[in-house]
Amino acid sequence: MNPTTNLKDFIKNLSSDEAFLTLQKLFFENPDLEEIIQKTALKVVSNVDAEEIANDLYDELLSLDVDDLSNRSGSGRYGYVDPHEESWVMFEETIEPYISEMRKYHQRELPHAVKEYCIGIIEGLMMFDRANSEFLEWVSDVQEYIPYVVEEYKKMQPDIKDVAEVVKIIEELEK
Repeated sequence: MNPTTNLKDFIKNLSSDEAFLTLQKLFFENPDLEEIIQKTALKVVSNVDAEEIANDLYDELLSLDVDDLSNRSGSGRYGYVDPHEESWVMFEETIEPYISEMRKYHQRELPHAVKEYCIGIIEGLMMFDRANSEFLEWVSDVQEYIPYVVEEYKKMQPDIKDVAEVVKIIEELEK
């Protein structure tokens, strides 16, 4: 196949690493494209949808399995692992990539995206808290995790109005 015949399909089939290396090479060989690349990258990374984040987190939390919990807890070669403690470990392992992503948006200096990410995480947690999940019985106080998310958000020194908006959303969701 000649890649130039169907460049769009060729580009779609690049791995993440190949796409990154291609972009990097393009940038270094054409420094005059810096502004275009920067604007395009900014458009791509600033398109954050709280609802999509909430749904993704909710789906991942719903996929937590009591059988996996059972396999990871109880008596084992290295001693006893409490199932309640391990359930929280599994819960936090699911949420931490979302918190990390929120931090990345802060490092990119995209305060609106940070706020949307925070809202999405909180909404996902609230959705899970209302779900019918056997795993939820092990982490029954999901709402106790929300202040941690808000504190992580506050560490990023958001605008006071944005914090107020996040707090208002939490209050509305708790009704």
